[in-house]
Amino acid sequence: MSPNPLVSLDRQRVLTALAATGSRDPDVLYAAKTRLIRDVRFPHRAGSALILIGGALVATLVRPLVGLGVAALLLGGWLRRHGARNIGAVEAGYQEYVRRPG
Repeated sequence: MSPNPLVSLDRQRVLTALAATGSRDPDVLYAAKTRLIRDVRFPHRAGSALILIGGALVATLVRPLVGLGVAALLLGGWLRRHGARNIGAVEAGYQEYVRRPG
């Protein structure tokens, strides 16, 4: 899969990545799913950190920091949603691939 954590994943990309393992062994598929989730987890975690930092900057009530805090909150929210969407796509693609007849 792509090393870029900001790439959007969809069900088809996940199915392709799982099929690329060339195996129907549950352990191999689970390892591939875990690797995919590890690759797309960064935006979710970075978004959480930005939300915390943005909240702290807004709480200072120092005018220049409030604007920066709001920007960090918005970016953090977007990153978190993006990461959650990718993780959901990996989970859904994995479930679909496992249910497919071999």
